[in-house]
Amino acid sequence: MANKADYYSNMGSFKQVRGDLKGAIVDYKKAIKANPKEREALTNMGIALYSQGKISEAIKAFQKAVKIDPGNMNAYYNLGQIFKSRGEYQCALDAFDKVIVINPNYVQAHNARGLVFVAQKRFDEAVEAFKKALTVNPKFVAAYINLRDVLKKQGK
Repeated sequence: MANKADYYSNMGSFKQVRGDLKGAIVDYKKAIKANPKEREALTNMGIALYSQGKISEAIKAFQKAVKIDPGNMNAYYNLGQIFKSRGEYQCALDAFDKVIVINPNYVQAHNARGLVFVAQKRFDEAVEAFKKALTVNPKFVAAYINLRDVLKKQGK
C-alpha cells in the first residue's frame, strides 16, 4: 500500500514541476487514498492548489498535513504565507512561530515574521525578526533589504 502511495506522490511531484498542476493534484489524491497519512502528498497538493488559486482547499490540505505530522514545517510555512497574504496576521505569526520551534534556523520563517510585523506597522519587532534572520544566515539578502526598508520607515 505504501509503495502505491509513494508512486503517486512521486508522479504528482514530477507533474507539478512540469507545470501540470491538475495532473499533479489527481496523483496526490491517489497517493492520499492509498495512504491517508501521506504528508508529503498533502503538503505538495496544498502548494499545487494554492498555485491554482484554490486557497481554501490549500489551507485544508496543509492543516491535514500538520495534523498528521506536527513537525511538518513546510506545511506550517505555507500556511503562514497564505494567512499573511490574506491579512490574517496573528494566524500567520502562529504558523511561522511553529516553523521556528521545529527548526530555529529556518531563515525564511524569521524573515516572513518580519514582513508580518511590517504589515502591522510593528516596526521594532520587524527589525528584531530581520536581525534574527541575519543571525541565522548572514548571507540572506532578502533580510538585509527588508531591514533596510523598515529602518528607512523608522527614519533611521
